[in-house]
Amino acid sequence: MRYQRVLNGFAAGLALLTLVVGAQAQQSTATDAPEIPVGASSTADHSKFAILQRDFTSGPEATAACLTCHTEADDQMMHSIHFTWKFENPKTGQLLGKRHVINSFCGNVAGNEPRCTSCHAGYGWDDMSNPPPRQSTVGTGWDTTLPRPTPANGQNNAVDCLACHDRSGQYTKAATLAGHPPLNPMPDGLKTITGAKAWAVDLKRAAQSVGPTGRDNCGNCHFYGGGGDNVKHGDLSSVLYDPSKEVDVHMAADGLKFTCSTCHVADQHQWPGSRYDTMATDPHGTGKPGAARTTATCESCHSDYSGEYGFVDTRMYWPIAHMVAPAEKALECKDCHAEDGRLEGLDGFYMPGRNPVSTAGIFGILLVLAALLGGLGHGLLRLVSNKKQGKNHE
Repeated sequence: MRYQRVLNGFAAGLALLTLVVGAQAQQSTATDAPEIPVGASSTADHSKFAILQRDFTSGPEATAACLTCHTEADDQMMHSIHFTWKFENPKTGQLLGKRHVINSFCGNVAGNEPRCTSCHAGYGWDDMSNPPPRQSTVGTGWDTTLPRPTPANGQNNAVDCLACHDRSGQYTKAATLAGHPPLNPMPDGLKTITGAKAWAVDLKRAAQSVGPTGRDNCGNCHFYGGGGDNVKHGDLSSVLYDPSKEVDVHMAADGLKFTCSTCHVADQHQWPGSRYDTMATDPHGTGKPGAARTTATCESCHSDYSGEYGFVDTRMYWPIAHMVAPAEKALECKDCHAEDGRLEGLDGFYMPGRNPVSTAGIFGILLVLAALLGGLGHGLLRLVSNKKQGKNHE
């Protein structure tokens, strides 16, 4: 009996030890391999970078910190149209871009720089007679144990890295501060570039969150071009932050989940796609979403249609390339060219088929009938004439 009690005690202890070890093993398995965030692809966690462990006092100060690692980004960015606002047509040599043209929606930038350059991809451009600045105020107060991120070796801290790469969701630009973000102390009545009431941006949080560009980064400026939501482009609005499939089959969560950069694939901070030099085909790219290309086109994924006809000169001009509805809901000719069409309530212009009994409609019908009768009469006369000539010949 004595030995039996010892054996039972040993067995119970062994069982308890097994349970404890098993539980510890399960706990170790659960904690030693943290779950990878969905969609994460970066090999760097910016929240762990020593140089970003401080409260930045200005946007340029945060940019200077970025440039300590991303040493070529400033030069690349300053050669992009997002920074220069300049485009030279490669075919005609014409100088275009927001800095040089009068825009029918925005007017001209000159004289209203702090408002217009609120969407500039940089800081402090307040004079259109000069190129955008390359260097701006860095700020003070660095921890002396950290390297001071001042512009060095020709680096330019006037580039706004966070406008395109912030993933915290709280970075924004002020509407009237020439590209600078709203910071404390907040001026009364200040608004953001989207027209919302401004808040004080946490630059440290923004810098530690950076990642690949999302549709919100692009949309905060491009959706609100011209001073309001969907004002300028007609197919770019805040609905594209999270559209339904009926609005856009490409960006919808239940569609293809595209971001802007799925088609506008950047290379050294150069983006394909230009309103000044629209192209229907990409002669160099592979044609797949996310792949390298020199221009963003529908043809890249959808066929090799060139848009050209042998009998007439054709060209593409400012196509509607966003907000693409499902094929079964695409507009047909009769949706507009009909008596009860989509443009029924609009006046001041002629739309064929909208009101066939109007003066212009009746005149058009008579012209068509006259042309038809003229063609038939001409054919009949030729037929009769040929028969007469045939009889005389016999």
